[in-house]
Amino acid sequence: MTPPDRQKRPSARPSARAAEKPESSGRAEPVKADDAPKGEAVAGGRESPAPDATNATKRKHPKKQRIAARRSTAPEPSHSVPPTEAFADTSSRTQTLEVRSAHPAEQSTPVARPTAPAKPTRRSTARGQGSVPAQARVPADLSDVAEEDDEHDVFGEGTAAGLTAVVTEAASEPSAEPPTRAFNRLTKSSRDEKRQREEAVLLSQSRELLGTDYYFRQYGAHGIRSLSAEVDDFGLDPHFEERARPLLEAMVKRYFRVDVDGARHIPAQGRALMVANRAGALPWDGMVLRTAMRMTRPELSPVRWLAEDSIFHYPFLGVFMNRLGAVRACPENAERLLEQDRLVAVFPEGAHGSSKLFKERYRLQRFGRGGYVKLALKHGAPVIPTAIIGAEETNPLLGRARPLARALGASYLPITPTFPWLGPVGLLPAPVKWRIVVGEPIDLSSYGPEAAEDALVVHRLNDQIRSTLQALVEQARGSRRSVLFG
Repeated sequence: MTPPDRQKRPSARPSARAAEKPESSGRAEPVKADDAPKGEAVAGGRESPAPDATNATKRKHPKKQRIAARRSTAPEPSHSVPPTEAFADTSSRTQTLEVRSAHPAEQSTPVARPTAPAKPTRRSTARGQGSVPAQARVPADLSDVAEEDDEHDVFGEGTAAGLTAVVTEAASEPSAEPPTRAFNRLTKSSRDEKRQREEAVLLSQSRELLGTDYYFRQYGAHGIRSLSAEVDDFGLDPHFEERARPLLEAMVKRYFRVDVDGARHIPAQGRALMVANRAGALPWDGMVLRTAMRMTRPELSPVRWLAEDSIFHYPFLGVFMNRLGAVRACPENAERLLEQDRLVAVFPEGAHGSSKLFKERYRLQRFGRGGYVKLALKHGAPVIPTAIIGAEETNPLLGRARPLARALGASYLPITPTFPWLGPVGLLPAPVKWRIVVGEPIDLSSYGPEAAEDALVVHRLNDQIRSTLQALVEQARGSRRSVLFG
């Protein structure tokens, strides 16, 4: 055993190898990290690491010293990045690295190198290690995200502030899923809620369209009063009629191929009352009569025909006829038209004429109480019998569906060979050749206006006019050789 006084003691002198090194060397001896005090900068401008108690006397290679210095100044993991920079653009974020020079006289040059945040592994995320804290993943400015969702209006307001508040609240809650996944889930749920609201609005609008109140409000009396176009006192829209005129003239001239006979019997001036037979499931006769008279004798006053109330119960139909010249049938409207010296067309059969079946075609129904006779006597207007042939075969009425028509507010729903089997297409008229025969006028001026109060005279004149019109219809129908070709 060596005595204590002879044990080896550390020498205070430098080693012989260190003393033999020349002082005139071009390179400076690197300073050991152990000899430099803590906090003092070594070559390269970096701070020397703290001395290790276990390896205080162990000498390190200069290369290892540089590696240790670089590791001590390496960028911290992604979880140490401030929250304001966690979601910054990685292309614009760089870290300055210094290149250590072998010679102490050389200056270190900073080099910008892009770095990307480290992605936590699945195992570390599952254990709760290495994952980015929830608050660090919340972006400070979500204006870019809000601008992308503005067009979809995901959160209703479309502002970055509201979007940031939602994401911050979701990120602050303890959850097993990452905040980015929670953000995507919230965005998807908000879009689903918006789609559900849109579907609810669409469903309510569809229910409104299926109801009859919408059409009455839009195209009924309220719709007529709210029209922006100029209309007369009876609902005629000159602009609408002018736009529809080419179509109506083509229908009369090429589709129905209407022939007009006896138009010379209509007086060129003054009031007159045309009495015609009512036929067909749809009221084509009044519109065709007005267009045919205008094409045959343009100098005449346009025909205004009286349409029964049942036509105005159907959606679109009543308003469409009204804007083309039809007038709702009532004594007051007829009297106002005659006072204006208009050419008025009436259908005394009324709803009974339009609802008669195809087997009763061209058989005139009862003319009512003769209200048109009273108007003719009171205003001194001549009565002109007018026979319309072809309207009975245009939409032949085979039956009447009354229970279903009550839902629409109409008196009946027509059943034809094509309707309702073909849907709305079944309401299109058949290409039947029409013929309009105007008889000689019946002058009632000899009876005087006071005869309008005599019920016996009115009844006798009513039967006389009905018989004259029936004979004119039979004559015009007998001269027809074919339904399609006349």
